[in-house]
Amino acid sequence: MTEYEIRYPDWRRFHVREWWLYRELFWFLAWRDIKVKYKQTLLGIGWAILQPLALMILFSLFWKWVIHVNTGVPYPVFVYSGLILWGLFASGVGNASNSMVDQANLIKKVYFPRIIVPTAAILVSLLDFFIALFLYLALLVFYNVRVSIPTFFIFSAICLLIVLVSTLGCGLFLAAVNIRYRDVRHAIPFLLQLLFFATPVIFPLSVVKSETLALFLSLNPMAAAIHLARVAISIEAINWQLTAMGLASSFLLLMIGLVVFNRNEIDCADIL
Repeated sequence: MTEYEIRYPDWRRFHVREWWLYRELFWFLAWRDIKVKYKQTLLGIGWAILQPLALMILFSLFWKWVIHVNTGVPYPVFVYSGLILWGLFASGVGNASNSMVDQANLIKKVYFPRIIVPTAAILVSLLDFFIALFLYLALLVFYNVRVSIPTFFIFSAICLLIVLVSTLGCGLFLAAVNIRYRDVRHAIPFLLQLLFFATPVIFPLSVVKSETLALFLSLNPMAAAIHLARVAISIEAINWQLTAMGLASSFLLLMIGLVVFNRNEIDCADIL
């Protein structure tokens, strides 16, 4: 008689090949989330533009009088360059962190790599980012901001990489924690709001005079991403130290998120 032993998969291994085999499910879940988000809405994808546009107008009317510093370009362009990246990060982290609980019924019924769920949730936020990007390009033309096309695409790609890696890392970590502690979903908006004001979205990092505080803020990978976005439109000289710290911290977040999620993925169906 043949005996079979059922074992838990080793949480220390990343089953990349299995993730690839389930890629069609990934696209299906992402497309379904997109349709659900904009189903029966009045403005549809217009909401992706409305939020950063409204914040840009608000900060342009009031905040620019608070910081007396030359931003290099009209303040609406300066602040919008940070808002669209922050919107991608905040929305992606929020969607990913709640995705496992929201998809509990599906997770309990059938096996598939659970990492697909939070990753597909982030793809919805990425679509919103590209929609909002059209308004950003329009602002560059409207305010006659001269950019070098190769520089714009190179640095924009690097800053987008940092944002996506950071978003995935934070999203996976919070999704795993949210499985066990459901009050985490209530703390996430508050934590993101605090992090927003600790990130140079509406102000340049140069206004921070304390070297210790500037170094602390530089550990935030979003600081490097927004810095590179502004390098792309030639209003800041590239800070290689900040860029290196941003890349390193973003991939560190990703590794932490993968390890924590992989560890909690094993018994998530039982907990949910």
